[in-house]
Amino acid sequence: MLFFYSNYYIALILSIIFFQCQALENGARSNDIVPLNLFQNDEFSRNIIKRDTKIDFNAEDKEPEQLKKTLILSNQHQNNKKKSLKKRKTKRHPNNRKPKKSSKKLINDKFVHEKFAIISLFNELRLQHYSPVLEYNYKLSQEAQKLAIKLLKTKKWKHYKNSKYGVITYFTPNMKTQYTPIHYWIKGEKKINYKNLEKTIPRNYAQIVWASSKQIGCGISDKGPKKGSLTLCLFSPKGNIKGKYKSNIRKSIVHTKKFTQKKVIC
Repeated sequence: MLFFYSNYYIALILSIIFFQCQALENGARSNDIVPLNLFQNDEFSRNIIKRDTKIDFNAEDKEPEQLKKTLILSNQHQNNKKKSLKKRKTKRHPNNRKPKKSSKKLINDKFVHEKFAIISLFNELRLQHYSPVLEYNYKLSQEAQKLAIKLLKTKKWKHYKNSKYGVITYFTPNMKTQYTPIHYWIKGEKKINYKNLEKTIPRNYAQIVWASSKQIGCGISDKGPKKGSLTLCLFSPKGNIKGKYKSNIRKSIVHTKKFTQKKVIC
C-alpha cells in the first residue's frame, strides 16, 4: 500500500511540473509573437505615412502649376477668338463697299438710260440673226466714253478705226430734238445680199449682228446744240473681218422695217 501511494504522489508531482513547463513555453511564444506583430504594424504604418507624405507634397507642388497652365490656355484661347473676329470684320468691310461704288457710277451717268436702251435693241436685232446676246462691259463702256469725248472734240469720228475693238458712231447736232442712232446704223439692210455679204452689207449693221462679238460698251458725249453730241459703241472681239462674214452673219427671220417701227429710240 505504501508503495502504491508513493508512486501516485510521484506521478502527480511530475504532471504538475510538466504542465508548468508547457505553460512557460506557451508564455514565451506569446511574448515572442507580440513584438513581431507590433513590429509589422509599425512598418506598415511607416509605409502609409511615407506614401501619404509623398502624395501631399506632390499635390501641393502641382496645384499652382496646373492653375497657371489653365490660366495661360484660357488667355490664349480668348486672344485667338479676338484675332479671328478682327479678321472677319476686316474682310466684310471691303466686300460691302465695292457694290456701293459701282452703283454710284451707274447712277451718276447722265445717259445711262439711252446706253442700255441701245444695247437692248442691239440684242433684239442679233437674236433675229441667230447671234448670241451681247454682254455689257463696264471697262469697255469707260473706254467708249473717253473716245466719244475725244472724237467729238477733234471732229474725227467719221473715219475712225480701232485695231482692237469694233467701232460704230452716230452724230446728231441736237440730241433733244433728234436722236435716232438705231435707224442710222441699220441703213442699207434692204440691199444686203447674203450670197455676197462682204460687198453688200453695211459695216455698222455687220458689226451689230456679228456673231463672234461677245461684249459691248457705249459712250455718249453731248456738248449742246452748238457742238452736237456723239454716240460711240465698242465691240469685243471686233467684227467685219474678211473671209469670216458667212460664219458670223445669218439671214434675219424678221424684216428690219417691222423692227424699227416698234422702237422709240430709233
